[in-house]
Amino acid sequence: MKYTKQALKLVIIILIIFSYQPLYSQQLKQYFVDSVILERNTKHVYHLSSQSFYGRSTLTGDDILASNYIDSLFQSFNLSPFQSIPKASNFQPFGIIKTTPLKRFASIQGISYQYGLDFLSLGINPIPEKEYEIVFAGLGNYEDIEKLDLEGKAMLVLTNNLRIGGMRICEIASGKGCSLIMLVNPSNPNQFESISQQLYEQHNSTLFRIEQAKPKSPSRFFSKLNTPVPQIVISDNFARALLGDKPSIIYQGLLKGESPKVIPSEIKVKFDFNYSIDTLHTHNVVGWIPSSSGSQQSVLVCAHFDHLAPEGQKWYPGADDNASSIAVLIELARLYSAMAKDGYQFKRNIVFAAFTAEEIGLLGSQHHSINPIFPLDSTTVVINMDMVGRLGNQKLKGKQLFVSGDHKLDDFTSILKSIKTTSGIKVDSKSLENISMFSLSDHFHFMEKGVPAFLLTTGLHTDYHTPYDTPEKLSYESMVKITEFLFETIKHFANEPNPWDLN
Repeated sequence: MKYTKQALKLVIIILIIFSYQPLYSQQLKQYFVDSVILERNTKHVYHLSSQSFYGRSTLTGDDILASNYIDSLFQSFNLSPFQSIPKASNFQPFGIIKTTPLKRFASIQGISYQYGLDFLSLGINPIPEKEYEIVFAGLGNYEDIEKLDLEGKAMLVLTNNLRIGGMRICEIASGKGCSLIMLVNPSNPNQFESISQQLYEQHNSTLFRIEQAKPKSPSRFFSKLNTPVPQIVISDNFARALLGDKPSIIYQGLLKGESPKVIPSEIKVKFDFNYSIDTLHTHNVVGWIPSSSGSQQSVLVCAHFDHLAPEGQKWYPGADDNASSIAVLIELARLYSAMAKDGYQFKRNIVFAAFTAEEIGLLGSQHHSINPIFPLDSTTVVINMDMVGRLGNQKLKGKQLFVSGDHKLDDFTSILKSIKTTSGIKVDSKSLENISMFSLSDHFHFMEKGVPAFLLTTGLHTDYHTPYDTPEKLSYESMVKITEFLFETIKHFANEPNPWDLN
Protein backbone atom coordinates (compact mmCIF):
# COMPACT_ATOMS: atom_id res chain seq x y z
CA MET A 1 0.00 0.00 0.00
CA LYS A 2 2.88 2.34 0.87
CA TYR A 3 4.45 1.71 -2.54
CA THR A 4 1.11 2.43 -4.30
CA LYS A 5 0.75 5.77 -2.51
CA GLN A 6 4.30 6.78 -3.48
CA ALA A 7 3.70 5.82 -7.10
CA LEU A 8 0.43 7.74 -7.17
CA LYS A 9 2.16 10.78 -5.66
CA LEU A 10 4.85 10.62 -8.35
CA VAL A 11 2.25 10.41 -11.12
CA ILE A 12 0.44 13.47 -9.73
CA ILE A 13 3.69 15.46 -9.61
CA ILE A 14 4.49 14.53 -13.21
CA LEU A 15 1.01 15.54 -14.35
CA ILE A 16 1.32 18.90 -12.58
CA ILE A 17 4.71 19.54 -14.18
CA PHE A 18 3.46 18.80 -17.67
CA SER A 19 0.28 20.80 -17.16
CA TYR A 20 2.41 23.90 -16.58
CA GLN A 21 5.25 23.09 -18.97
CA PRO A 22 3.98 21.87 -22.36
CA LEU A 23 6.12 19.51 -24.36
CA TYR A 24 8.37 21.18 -26.91
CA SER A 25 6.90 19.07 -29.69
CA GLN A 26 3.52 20.56 -28.90
CA GLN A 27 5.01 24.03 -28.70
CA LEU A 28 6.73 23.59 -32.05
CA LYS A 29 3.52 22.53 -33.76
CA GLN A 30 1.65 25.43 -32.20
CA TYR A 31 4.11 28.19 -33.06
CA PHE A 32 6.21 26.90 -35.93
CA VAL A 33 4.02 27.08 -39.02
CA ASP A 34 6.20 26.61 -42.10
CA SER A 35 4.07 28.73 -44.39
CA VAL A 36 4.11 31.64 -41.92
CA ILE A 37 7.89 31.43 -41.43
CA LEU A 38 8.36 31.24 -45.21
CA GLU A 39 6.24 34.32 -45.81
CA ARG A 40 7.83 36.34 -43.02
CA ASN A 41 11.44 35.42 -43.88
CA THR A 42 10.81 36.40 -47.49
CA LYS A 43 9.25 39.70 -46.45
CA HIS A 44 12.16 40.58 -44.14
CA VAL A 45 14.82 39.86 -46.77
CA TYR A 46 13.08 41.71 -49.61
CA HIS A 47 12.45 44.69 -47.36
CA LEU A 48 15.98 44.95 -45.92
CA SER A 49 17.67 44.45 -49.29
CA SER A 50 15.48 46.96 -51.11
CA GLN A 51 16.99 50.13 -52.54
CA SER A 52 15.27 52.22 -49.88
CA PHE A 53 17.92 50.96 -47.42
CA TYR A 54 20.82 51.96 -49.73
CA GLY A 55 22.95 48.99 -48.69
CA ARG A 56 22.56 49.48 -44.90
CA SER A 57 26.10 50.81 -44.55
CA THR A 58 27.40 52.14 -41.25
CA LEU A 59 29.53 54.64 -43.19
CA THR A 60 26.50 56.37 -44.72
CA GLY A 61 24.25 56.04 -41.67
CA ASP A 62 21.82 53.83 -43.57
CA ASP A 63 22.35 51.05 -41.06
CA ILE A 64 20.08 53.13 -38.80
CA LEU A 65 17.20 52.49 -41.22
CA ALA A 66 17.70 48.76 -40.77
CA SER A 67 18.09 49.06 -37.01
CA ASN A 68 14.77 50.92 -36.78
CA TYR A 69 13.04 48.12 -38.68
CA ILE A 70 14.49 45.45 -36.39
CA ASP A 71 13.72 47.51 -33.30
CA SER A 72 10.07 47.94 -34.28
CA LEU A 73 9.71 44.17 -34.54
CA PHE A 74 11.55 43.49 -31.28
CA GLN A 75 9.19 45.93 -29.57
CA SER A 76 6.16 44.21 -31.07
CA PHE A 77 7.44 40.90 -29.64
CA ASN A 78 7.67 42.47 -26.16
CA LEU A 79 11.27 41.39 -25.73
CA SER A 80 12.96 42.74 -22.63
CA PRO A 81 14.91 45.81 -23.74
CA PHE A 82 18.68 46.17 -23.71
CA GLN A 83 18.41 49.04 -21.26
CA SER A 84 15.64 50.35 -19.01
CA ILE A 85 17.24 53.58 -17.77
CA PRO A 86 16.68 56.43 -18.50
CA LYS A 87 14.03 54.83 -20.71
CA ALA A 88 13.42 51.41 -22.16
CA SER A 89 15.31 50.85 -25.40
CA ASN A 90 16.55 47.98 -27.53
CA PHE A 91 19.34 50.19 -28.87
CA GLN A 92 22.91 49.71 -27.68
CA PRO A 93 24.60 52.93 -28.82
CA PHE A 94 28.33 53.35 -29.41
CA GLY A 95 30.75 55.59 -31.27
CA ILE A 96 33.23 54.68 -33.99
CA ILE A 97 36.48 56.57 -34.45
CA LYS A 98 37.18 56.95 -38.17
CA THR A 99 40.82 57.72 -39.01
CA THR A 100 41.73 58.50 -42.62
CA PRO A 101 45.37 59.00 -43.66
CA LEU A 102 45.73 62.31 -45.53
CA LYS A 103 49.44 62.90 -45.94
CA ARG A 104 52.40 60.88 -44.75
CA PHE A 105 55.91 61.91 -45.64
CA ALA A 106 59.51 61.89 -44.51
CA SER A 107 62.04 64.67 -44.95
CA ILE A 108 65.82 64.48 -45.25
CA GLN A 109 67.70 67.79 -45.34
CA GLY A 110 64.64 69.62 -46.60
CA ILE A 111 63.71 67.08 -49.29
CA SER A 112 60.35 65.29 -48.90
CA TYR A 113 59.73 61.60 -49.53
CA GLN A 114 56.25 60.11 -49.83
CA TYR A 115 54.74 57.12 -48.10
CA GLY A 116 54.27 54.29 -50.58
CA LEU A 117 56.64 55.79 -53.14
CA ASP A 118 59.77 56.03 -51.00
CA PHE A 119 59.06 54.22 -47.74
CA LEU A 120 56.52 51.80 -46.32
CA SER A 121 55.87 50.25 -42.93
CA LEU A 122 56.49 46.52 -42.70
CA GLY A 123 54.61 45.43 -39.62
CA ILE A 124 51.76 46.25 -37.29
CA ASN A 125 53.80 48.75 -35.28
CA PRO A 126 53.31 52.33 -36.54
CA ILE A 127 56.26 54.61 -37.19
CA PRO A 128 56.76 57.05 -34.30
CA GLU A 129 56.54 60.67 -35.46
CA LYS A 130 59.89 62.27 -34.66
CA GLU A 131 63.25 63.24 -36.10
CA TYR A 132 65.78 60.42 -36.07
CA GLU A 133 69.53 60.28 -36.06
CA ILE A 134 70.59 57.50 -38.43
CA VAL A 135 73.09 54.76 -37.56
CA PHE A 136 74.32 52.58 -40.42
CA ALA A 137 74.66 48.90 -39.44
CA GLY A 138 75.94 47.59 -42.77
CA LEU A 139 74.68 44.07 -43.46
CA GLY A 140 73.17 43.79 -39.99
CA ASN A 141 75.76 41.42 -38.53
CA TYR A 142 75.33 40.88 -34.80
CA GLU A 143 78.92 41.85 -34.01
CA ASP A 144 78.51 45.13 -35.89
CA ILE A 145 75.23 45.96 -34.16
CA GLU A 146 76.69 45.20 -30.72
CA LYS A 147 79.23 48.01 -31.20
CA LEU A 148 76.65 50.65 -32.11
CA ASP A 149 74.92 53.26 -29.98
CA LEU A 150 71.28 52.80 -31.03
CA GLU A 151 69.46 54.37 -28.09
CA GLY A 152 66.52 56.35 -29.51
CA LYS A 153 67.97 56.19 -33.03
CA ALA A 154 67.06 54.63 -36.38
CA MET A 155 69.22 51.81 -37.70
CA LEU A 156 69.76 51.44 -41.46
CA VAL A 157 70.55 47.93 -42.74
CA LEU A 158 71.28 46.55 -46.21
CA THR A 159 69.60 43.21 -46.89
CA ASN A 160 68.91 40.90 -49.82
CA ASN A 161 65.30 40.32 -48.68
CA LEU A 162 63.16 43.17 -47.37
CA ARG A 163 60.42 40.88 -46.09
CA ILE A 164 62.56 39.00 -43.58
CA GLY A 165 65.76 41.04 -43.35
CA GLY A 166 64.81 42.73 -40.10
CA MET A 167 63.34 39.74 -38.31
CA ARG A 168 66.66 38.24 -37.27
CA ILE A 169 67.99 41.51 -35.80
CA CYS A 170 64.92 43.05 -34.21
CA GLU A 171 65.51 41.48 -30.77
CA ILE A 172 69.09 42.69 -30.48
CA ALA A 173 68.09 46.11 -31.85
CA SER A 174 65.31 46.34 -29.28
CA GLY A 175 67.72 45.44 -26.50
CA LYS A 176 69.95 48.33 -27.50
CA GLY A 177 67.09 50.83 -27.45
CA CYS A 178 66.70 51.17 -31.22
CA SER A 179 63.56 53.12 -32.17
CA LEU A 180 63.28 52.19 -35.85
CA ILE A 181 64.78 49.68 -38.30
CA MET A 182 65.16 50.86 -41.91
CA LEU A 183 65.76 48.24 -44.61
CA VAL A 184 66.92 48.63 -48.22
CA ASN A 185 67.62 45.88 -50.77
CA PRO A 186 70.57 46.98 -52.95
CA SER A 187 70.71 43.65 -54.80
CA ASN A 188 67.09 43.92 -55.95
CA PRO A 189 65.75 47.50 -55.87
CA ASN A 190 62.52 46.31 -57.52
CA GLN A 191 61.51 44.41 -54.38
CA PHE A 192 60.50 47.65 -52.69
CA GLU A 193 58.16 48.49 -55.58
CA SER A 194 56.67 44.99 -55.43
CA ILE A 195 55.94 45.28 -51.69
CA SER A 196 54.57 48.78 -52.13
CA GLN A 197 52.14 47.65 -54.84
CA GLN A 198 50.98 44.83 -52.60
CA LEU A 199 50.50 46.82 -49.40
CA TYR A 200 50.02 50.48 -50.26
CA GLU A 201 46.27 50.37 -50.90
CA GLN A 202 45.78 48.39 -47.69
CA HIS A 203 47.92 50.85 -45.73
CA ASN A 204 46.10 53.80 -47.27
CA SER A 205 42.71 52.58 -46.08
CA THR A 206 40.61 54.27 -43.45
CA LEU A 207 40.88 52.75 -39.99
CA PHE A 208 37.85 52.21 -37.78
CA ARG A 209 37.74 51.42 -34.07
CA ILE A 210 35.13 51.74 -31.37
CA GLU A 211 35.52 54.63 -28.93
CA GLN A 212 35.75 52.37 -25.92
CA ALA A 213 38.53 50.19 -27.30
CA LYS A 214 42.10 51.10 -26.52
CA PRO A 215 43.89 52.42 -29.62
CA LYS A 216 45.67 49.59 -31.35
CA SER A 217 48.20 49.44 -34.11
CA PRO A 218 46.09 50.03 -37.23
CA SER A 219 45.93 46.51 -38.59
CA ARG A 220 44.37 47.73 -41.85
CA PHE A 221 47.49 49.82 -42.52
CA PHE A 222 50.12 47.19 -41.90
CA SER A 223 51.05 43.60 -42.65
CA LYS A 224 50.77 40.93 -39.96
CA LEU A 225 54.45 41.20 -39.01
CA ASN A 226 54.72 42.05 -35.31
CA THR A 227 58.20 42.91 -34.02
CA PRO A 228 59.58 44.70 -30.93
CA VAL A 229 60.90 47.56 -33.10
CA PRO A 230 58.94 49.24 -35.93
CA GLN A 231 60.37 48.39 -39.35
CA ILE A 232 60.17 50.26 -42.63
CA VAL A 233 61.40 49.37 -46.08
CA ILE A 234 62.84 52.19 -48.16
CA SER A 235 63.51 52.82 -51.83
CA ASP A 236 66.95 53.04 -53.40
CA ASN A 237 66.46 56.79 -53.77
CA PHE A 238 65.59 57.22 -50.08
CA ALA A 239 68.63 55.18 -48.99
CA ARG A 240 70.96 57.12 -51.28
CA ALA A 241 69.91 60.37 -49.58
CA LEU A 242 71.06 58.89 -46.27
CA LEU A 243 74.20 57.11 -47.44
CA GLY A 244 75.46 59.67 -49.94
CA ASP A 245 76.04 56.97 -52.56
CA LYS A 246 74.21 54.20 -54.39
CA PRO A 247 73.29 51.40 -51.98
CA SER A 248 74.51 48.83 -54.52
CA ILE A 249 78.03 50.33 -54.50
CA ILE A 250 78.18 50.36 -50.71
CA TYR A 251 76.76 46.82 -50.64
CA GLN A 252 79.53 45.51 -52.89
CA GLY A 253 82.12 47.15 -50.68
CA LEU A 254 80.71 45.51 -47.58
CA LEU A 255 80.78 42.12 -49.28
CA LYS A 256 84.50 42.71 -49.91
CA GLY A 257 85.09 43.32 -46.22
CA GLU A 258 84.94 47.10 -46.02
CA SER A 259 83.70 48.61 -42.75
CA PRO A 260 80.25 50.24 -42.66
CA LYS A 261 80.46 53.97 -43.24
CA VAL A 262 79.35 56.43 -40.61
CA ILE A 263 76.38 58.60 -41.52
CA PRO A 264 77.06 62.21 -40.43
CA SER A 265 75.00 63.23 -37.40
CA GLU A 266 73.57 66.23 -39.25
CA ILE A 267 71.79 63.91 -41.68
CA LYS A 268 68.51 63.10 -39.98
CA VAL A 269 65.14 61.85 -41.14
CA LYS A 270 61.87 63.27 -39.84
CA PHE A 271 58.50 61.55 -40.24
CA ASP A 272 55.24 63.51 -40.37
CA PHE A 273 51.75 62.02 -40.59
CA ASN A 274 48.44 63.84 -41.01
CA TYR A 275 45.09 62.13 -40.47
CA SER A 276 41.45 63.11 -40.62
CA ILE A 277 39.68 61.91 -37.47
CA ASP A 278 35.90 61.75 -37.21
CA THR A 279 33.34 60.01 -35.01
CA LEU A 280 30.38 58.00 -36.30
CA HIS A 281 27.41 57.28 -34.03
CA THR A 282 25.37 54.12 -34.44
CA HIS A 283 23.85 51.29 -32.39
CA ASN A 284 23.20 47.58 -32.12
CA VAL A 285 19.67 46.28 -31.53
CA VAL A 286 19.39 43.91 -28.57
CA GLY A 287 16.41 42.27 -26.88
CA TRP A 288 16.14 39.31 -24.57
CA ILE A 289 13.90 36.80 -22.85
CA PRO A 290 14.48 36.40 -19.09
CA SER A 291 15.20 33.06 -17.49
CA SER A 292 12.64 31.67 -15.08
CA SER A 293 15.06 31.64 -12.15
CA GLY A 294 16.79 34.99 -12.46
CA SER A 295 19.94 33.20 -13.55
CA GLN A 296 22.83 35.18 -15.06
CA GLN A 297 23.49 32.38 -17.54
CA SER A 298 22.60 33.23 -21.11
CA VAL A 299 22.50 32.10 -24.72
CA LEU A 300 23.44 34.75 -27.27
CA VAL A 301 22.00 34.49 -30.80
CA CYS A 302 23.34 37.11 -33.18
CA ALA A 303 23.79 38.36 -36.76
CA HIS A 304 24.89 41.62 -38.38
CA PHE A 305 22.51 43.85 -40.34
CA ASP A 306 24.93 46.32 -41.96
CA HIS A 307 26.27 45.92 -45.49
CA LEU A 308 28.10 48.10 -48.04
CA ALA A 309 27.86 51.75 -49.04
CA PRO A 310 26.73 52.68 -52.59
CA GLU A 311 29.37 53.61 -55.18
CA GLY A 312 27.87 56.22 -57.46
CA GLN A 313 24.81 54.67 -59.08
CA LYS A 314 25.86 51.19 -57.97
CA TRP A 315 24.36 49.89 -54.73
CA TYR A 316 24.61 46.63 -52.83
CA PRO A 317 21.41 44.83 -51.72
CA GLY A 318 23.17 42.39 -49.36
CA ALA A 319 20.33 39.88 -49.47
CA ASP A 320 22.36 36.89 -48.35
CA ASP A 321 24.95 39.07 -46.59
CA ASN A 322 23.26 39.48 -44.23
CA ALA A 323 19.54 40.16 -44.57
CA SER A 324 19.08 36.38 -44.65
CA SER A 325 20.48 35.91 -41.14
CA ILE A 326 18.61 38.91 -39.75
CA ALA A 327 15.36 37.46 -41.09
CA VAL A 328 16.03 34.18 -39.27
CA LEU A 329 17.07 36.06 -36.12
CA ILE A 330 13.84 38.07 -36.15
CA GLU A 331 11.73 34.95 -36.54
CA LEU A 332 13.55 33.11 -33.77
CA ALA A 333 12.96 36.09 -31.48
CA ARG A 334 9.28 36.10 -32.44
CA LEU A 335 8.83 32.37 -31.81
CA TYR A 336 10.54 32.36 -28.43
CA SER A 337 8.82 35.53 -27.25
CA ALA A 338 5.45 34.00 -28.16
CA MET A 339 6.29 30.93 -26.08
CA ALA A 340 7.41 33.10 -23.16
CA LYS A 341 4.18 35.10 -23.39
CA ASP A 342 2.20 31.86 -23.11
CA GLY A 343 4.03 30.90 -19.93
CA TYR A 344 6.83 28.73 -21.19
CA GLN A 345 9.91 29.08 -18.98
CA PHE A 346 13.60 28.91 -19.83
CA LYS A 347 16.49 27.97 -17.57
CA ARG A 348 18.77 30.55 -19.20
CA ASN A 349 18.28 34.03 -20.58
CA ILE A 350 18.03 34.14 -24.38
CA VAL A 351 19.60 37.23 -25.93
CA PHE A 352 18.87 38.23 -29.53
CA ALA A 353 21.44 40.72 -30.84
CA ALA A 354 21.51 42.41 -34.25
CA PHE A 355 24.96 43.95 -34.69
CA THR A 356 26.08 46.76 -36.95
CA ALA A 357 29.55 47.79 -38.25
CA GLU A 358 30.53 44.20 -39.03
CA GLU A 359 31.71 45.11 -42.51
CA ILE A 360 34.19 47.71 -41.21
CA GLY A 361 35.80 45.56 -38.56
CA LEU A 362 33.31 43.57 -36.43
CA LEU A 363 32.81 46.68 -34.32
CA GLY A 364 29.22 46.22 -33.16
CA SER A 365 29.97 42.77 -31.79
CA GLN A 366 33.22 44.04 -30.28
CA HIS A 367 31.29 46.72 -28.40
CA HIS A 368 28.77 44.17 -27.17
CA SER A 369 31.54 41.81 -26.06
CA ILE A 370 32.86 44.64 -23.87
CA ASN A 371 29.37 45.68 -22.71
CA PRO A 372 27.20 42.54 -22.62
CA ILE A 373 23.85 42.28 -20.87
CA PHE A 374 25.09 39.26 -18.95
CA PRO A 375 28.67 38.47 -17.93
CA LEU A 376 30.63 36.65 -20.61
CA ASP A 377 31.80 34.04 -18.13
CA SER A 378 28.15 33.04 -17.67
CA THR A 379 27.41 32.93 -21.41
CA THR A 380 26.75 29.31 -22.33
CA VAL A 381 27.15 29.75 -26.08
CA VAL A 382 27.23 32.38 -28.82
CA ILE A 383 25.48 31.36 -32.05
CA ASN A 384 26.34 33.74 -34.88
CA MET A 385 24.69 33.60 -38.30
CA ASP A 386 26.34 35.10 -41.37
CA MET A 387 24.91 34.39 -44.84
CA VAL A 388 22.38 31.59 -44.36
CA GLY A 389 20.22 32.13 -47.44
CA ARG A 390 21.62 29.77 -50.04
CA LEU A 391 21.36 26.35 -48.47
CA GLY A 392 19.06 25.01 -51.17
CA ASN A 393 21.21 26.47 -53.95
CA GLN A 394 24.38 24.58 -53.06
CA LYS A 395 25.81 22.20 -55.62
CA LEU A 396 27.10 19.96 -52.85
CA LYS A 397 25.29 16.74 -52.12
CA GLY A 398 22.72 17.33 -49.41
CA LYS A 399 21.95 20.48 -47.47
CA GLN A 400 25.17 21.59 -45.80
CA LEU A 401 25.24 24.11 -42.98
CA PHE A 402 28.88 25.02 -42.40
CA VAL A 403 30.11 25.62 -38.86
CA SER A 404 33.24 27.37 -37.64
CA GLY A 405 34.32 28.26 -34.13
CA ASP A 406 36.52 27.81 -31.09
CA HIS A 407 38.14 24.93 -29.23
CA LYS A 408 34.72 23.41 -28.49
CA LEU A 409 33.87 23.11 -32.18
CA ASP A 410 33.85 19.30 -32.14
CA ASP A 411 31.51 19.22 -29.13
CA PHE A 412 29.26 21.87 -30.67
CA THR A 413 29.12 19.91 -33.93
CA SER A 414 28.22 16.71 -32.07
CA ILE A 415 25.40 18.52 -30.29
CA LEU A 416 24.10 19.93 -33.59
CA LYS A 417 24.17 16.47 -35.15
CA SER A 418 22.24 15.04 -32.19
CA ILE A 419 19.42 17.57 -32.50
CA LYS A 420 16.30 15.92 -33.87
CA THR A 421 14.45 17.95 -36.50
CA THR A 422 12.68 17.33 -39.77
CA SER A 423 14.92 19.87 -41.51
CA GLY A 424 17.24 17.36 -43.17
CA ILE A 425 20.16 19.75 -42.62
CA LYS A 426 23.65 18.27 -42.50
CA VAL A 427 26.35 19.94 -40.42
CA ASP A 428 29.87 20.36 -41.82
CA SER A 429 32.60 21.60 -39.46
CA LYS A 430 35.58 20.54 -41.58
CA SER A 431 35.28 22.53 -44.81
CA LEU A 432 36.01 25.90 -43.17
CA GLU A 433 38.96 24.76 -41.05
CA ASN A 434 41.65 26.31 -43.26
CA ILE A 435 39.70 29.36 -44.47
CA SER A 436 40.70 32.16 -42.11
CA MET A 437 38.09 34.66 -43.33
CA PHE A 438 35.34 32.61 -41.68
CA SER A 439 36.83 33.32 -38.27
CA LEU A 440 36.31 37.03 -39.00
CA SER A 441 32.63 37.28 -38.27
CA ASP A 442 30.76 38.51 -35.22
CA HIS A 443 31.54 35.47 -33.06
CA PHE A 444 35.25 36.42 -33.17
CA HIS A 445 35.42 38.82 -30.20
CA PHE A 446 33.52 36.41 -27.96
CA MET A 447 35.72 33.51 -29.06
CA GLU A 448 38.78 35.67 -28.31
CA LYS A 449 37.49 36.19 -24.75
CA GLY A 450 37.10 32.46 -24.16
CA VAL A 451 33.34 32.17 -24.72
CA PRO A 452 32.17 29.15 -26.75
CA ALA A 453 31.24 31.01 -29.95
CA PHE A 454 30.38 29.68 -33.39
CA LEU A 455 29.53 30.77 -36.91
CA LEU A 456 26.80 29.12 -38.94
CA THR A 457 26.74 29.84 -42.68
CA THR A 458 25.68 28.36 -46.00
CA GLY A 459 28.96 29.60 -47.46
CA LEU A 460 30.41 31.98 -50.01
CA HIS A 461 29.26 32.50 -53.60
CA THR A 462 30.25 34.64 -56.57
CA ASP A 463 27.63 37.28 -55.71
CA TYR A 464 29.31 37.99 -52.36
CA HIS A 465 29.88 41.76 -51.94
CA THR A 466 28.55 42.52 -55.40
CA PRO A 467 25.34 44.23 -56.60
CA TYR A 468 24.12 40.76 -57.59
CA ASP A 469 23.49 39.53 -54.04
CA THR A 470 19.76 39.96 -54.60
CA PRO A 471 16.74 38.52 -52.75
CA GLU A 472 15.31 36.38 -55.56
CA LYS A 473 18.43 34.18 -55.44
CA LEU A 474 17.82 32.96 -51.90
CA SER A 475 16.19 29.67 -50.98
CA TYR A 476 13.42 30.69 -48.60
CA GLU A 477 12.22 27.11 -48.14
CA SER A 478 15.68 26.23 -46.85
CA MET A 479 15.69 29.26 -44.59
CA VAL A 480 12.58 27.80 -42.94
CA LYS A 481 14.57 24.63 -42.31
CA ILE A 482 17.44 26.63 -40.83
CA THR A 483 15.02 28.51 -38.59
CA GLU A 484 13.61 25.21 -37.35
CA PHE A 485 17.09 23.78 -36.83
CA LEU A 486 18.23 26.80 -34.83
CA PHE A 487 14.98 26.84 -32.87
CA GLU A 488 15.86 23.37 -31.57
CA THR A 489 19.52 24.34 -31.06
CA ILE A 490 18.57 27.31 -28.90
CA LYS A 491 16.15 25.10 -26.99
CA HIS A 492 18.99 22.73 -26.13
CA PHE A 493 21.32 25.43 -24.82
CA ALA A 494 18.58 27.40 -23.08
CA ASN A 495 17.01 24.52 -21.18
CA GLU A 496 19.33 21.53 -20.79
CA PRO A 497 20.74 21.34 -17.23
CA ASN A 498 24.21 20.57 -18.62
CA PRO A 499 24.10 21.60 -22.27
CA TRP A 500 27.75 20.73 -22.96
CA ASP A 501 27.42 17.24 -21.47
CA LEU A 502 27.62 14.87 -24.43
CA ASN A 503 26.73 11.76 -22.42
